[in-house]
Amino acid sequence: MDKKKLIEMGMTEGQAKLVMEALDGAYVTKSRFNEVNRELSALKSAGDAEALKEELKREKIRNTVEAALLKAKAYKPETVKPLLAPVLQNAETDEHGQIKGLDEAIKALTDGKDTKFLFDQGRKVEKSGFSGVKPADSGSGNPVMDLSSMSYEQLCEFFG
Repeated sequence: MDKKKLIEMGMTEGQAKLVMEALDGAYVTKSRFNEVNRELSALKSAGDAEALKEELKREKIRNTVEAALLKAKAYKPETVKPLLAPVLQNAETDEHGQIKGLDEAIKALTDGKDTKFLFDQGRKVEKSGFSGVKPADSGSGNPVMDLSSMSYEQLCEFFG
């Protein structure tokens, strides 16, 4: 807005001059304001898109690691993940979506002397020879006695 437009709107020359001095170049037209807002919105959307792409990449890596650990039969994948941190710090995927070096790192963990217990190695637990006692079996061959019908002397002799 300029002084001429203010005068056309019905202000006197003095009033228009005072308004222009008060604004001191701080006035922005509505069209310019809207233009800048559109540009800002476009930039924010582009920034959000980049952040979303980065988040998507992290999720893909996380899911790939999770799937690889399940395939390797890790008992607790959340326990094994920190051991893979060196591989995952600069994780790059190949054309098939696999993380380069991940399979080798998991293989090293499954074969490692101090880490192989974290994975199911296909070992079978052998049954012991102990079979236990059946609850109804007394095990001694003595007949079951009804203690409620026994006298005091009989109870002393029985437990005695």
